[in-house]
Amino acid sequence: MFKSLAIAMLMLGLLAQASAAHDITLSGSSWTMSDGSGRSISFSAGGRVSGFAGCNRYIGSYTQSGDNLRIKALGNTRMGCFKGKGASDDEFLRLLASARKFMITSTGLSLQSAARQAITTLRRK
Repeated sequence: MFKSLAIAMLMLGLLAQASAAHDITLSGSSWTMSDGSGRSISFSAGGRVSGFAGCNRYIGSYTQSGDNLRIKALGNTRMGCFKGKGASDDEFLRLLASARKFMITSTGLSLQSAARQAITTLRRK
């Protein structure tokens, strides 16, 4: 009896954790790279993203379902950047567009590949 009750409680706990993970929303949150570059991303209602890519600002769209994430249609300003900064912007935007999953951890927002490999981690603004 005790063993059955313990198993039932464990199963309920796991279901509650899984449910809580699917209730997390990125809408209304803002994140920044911790490398001092100032690169950032903000998720707003209506599936819009915006931020700073290192030299230029960008906008785009995102969809989220549970821990699945797609960031797409990224467009950015084309300001004159110091040598290499424009390429760095493009690299950051490709990184964002490659994310397929996410997880919020004690260290921040972890953007991940479809195979759950970490792409980058950003800290909350």
